[in-house]
Amino acid sequence: MMDFHPLTLEDKAIYLKYASATKNFLGWEYCFAMTYVWNAFGETKIYDSGEIAFVCTKFLDTRVSYPPMLADPSLLPAAVKVIEEMCAQEGSTLDLRGLTAEQAKLLDPKKYRITTSRGYSDYIYNAQDLIELKGKKYHAKRNYVTRFCARYDYEFRPYCEKTDRENILKLYKKWNDTAAHETFWLEEKVITRALDYGKALDLNIAVLCADGHLAAFSVSSIANPLVAHTFFEKADTDFEGAYQVINQKTAQAYFREVQYVNRQEDMDIEGLKKAKLSYYPAMLLDKYRVTKG
Repeated sequence: MMDFHPLTLEDKAIYLKYASATKNFLGWEYCFAMTYVWNAFGETKIYDSGEIAFVCTKFLDTRVSYPPMLADPSLLPAAVKVIEEMCAQEGSTLDLRGLTAEQAKLLDPKKYRITTSRGYSDYIYNAQDLIELKGKKYHAKRNYVTRFCARYDYEFRPYCEKTDRENILKLYKKWNDTAAHETFWLEEKVITRALDYGKALDLNIAVLCADGHLAAFSVSSIANPLVAHTFFEKADTDFEGAYQVINQKTAQAYFREVQYVNRQEDMDIEGLKKAKLSYYPAMLLDKYRVTKG
């Protein structure tokens, strides 16, 4: 029986232990900071066997396992078998999410049901594209940035808890009223956790102010030299161009040393899908879900 314990800040050491084995993964599942801030209800647990680290959580009353961290990729089938046995002991069903195509190929499709969904594919961008907005395809984006910078007395800077915390939460609530985002109840808690633990997790939290008002904010993290992850990017649409500016300024400030930026999935939300495609991703990283066949 595996001795899982609740995920704590100290468990970053486990993720670092397997860092060399996960360094080429572009997905967010091996990003400790992402896992930690989304643990809004303290349901995420971890266990390190020495060669395999298992991470699981509970989401909407469903027990979900993250891709295990492995000292050797060939250990994946054995790791999934262990997860399956653990679920059986607990009376839950196998639900492993976030595997890459390469990992999924290591599993027996006769034994497991292996599926993927376009809405949960991660959008991966070339960092340099977001920094420069170069070329004809980014012409409209550059125009938004130019008009915003000409129209407003603006400032882009790192987050200050004393002056920005309340305004960020207010902006998020205003954004949600406009977007009618169905996971508002969860995402608001996660943003609050990012603000609470930003320093401990080495998050890059930045704000964009226009004419003395908070116009946008972003939360991101550098997972490794290959990829950065954008956790959140929200803007007040009353300030035209705020989204384009917070996007580019964040990239220019924090993403110069990485090759790719992962801006997560679109969850089959049509407006979000359109917005993400408008920045021309370098690739869509398909994620695979494993359940009992």
